Amino acid sequence: MRKKLSILFSFLLILFSFSCNNDNELTTSHLKISLIDEAGDFESVNIDIKEIRVHSSSVVNEEEVEDQENGDGDESDNDSGGWVTLEGSDVGVVNILDYTDGNELTIYDSEFPAGYITQIRLVLGDENTVVIDGDSLKLKTPSGQQSGLKLKVNENLEAGLSYYLKLDFEAARSIIKANEKYLLKPVIRVITESNGGSIKGEVFPEDESISIYVLDDAGANMGSTIAKAGTSSFFISGIEAGTYSVSFEPADASITPKLVEDVVVEDQKITDMGPIDLELE
Repeated sequence: MRKKLSILFSFLLILFSFSCNNDNELTTSHLKISLIDEAGDFESVNIDIKEIRVHSSSVVNEEEVEDQENGDGDESDNDSGGWVTLEGSDVGVVNILDYTDGNELTIYDSEFPAGYITQIRLVLGDENTVVIDGDSLKLKTPSGQQSGLKLKVNENLEAGLSYYLKLDFEAARSIIKANEKYLLKPVIRVITESNGGSIKGEVFPEDESISIYVLDDAGANMGSTIAKAGTSSFFISGIEAGTYSVSFEPADASITPKLVEDVVVEDQKITDMGPIDLELE
């Protein structure tokens, strides 16, 4: 019972971190998960994706990270942290052969609690088929995979930075013919990329709502946030490396907007703009 209560408490903590939008700079990373394919000799491979679950655990020190990466850490469902089902991951039936040669299916692209991701579980439905010589053939999924296909990740997500996970589905190795039937035994590589940087700072007066935009040379919005009334701090993550202008636009017309130019963003770094003071007209 004590162990179950510990799991429940950890899960509630994860949900709580989602709700604390004002503390994103302290609690969340930006996570993107996409599906790509290494083509097999089939006309189509239709996979029924029901959901994707992510398992995270807290990391105490570097030794624990090394243990996880070496396979020595506890990756069971009962360790610290918990499972989170990604919103919008029930994409349904997709032909994975559509996602080759640079094409990809984005399954998740949003904020996620910072911390250590141990694994991803891909849960498939029953509507899996392969088309060979014009015939659509049912793919049987082994019963052992009904709870989901476990994919090791072992990636530490640092708050404020962006991470990109590609699920590389190897179709040629995933479909096996046995006794005139076809079995689906997914072989998926997890490719991890981390990219982009973040911008943080404080904007005053803090008792006013102020919209903040990161603009490229053409004036396109590359990222934005709002410093709500009563909150001076702001944080924008997932910005590609480059030089930008940051625009501060107060809701109160009596406060003069401000444009700060030549703000440099580097991969895997947080650019601190410090305090930004807006003047009353």
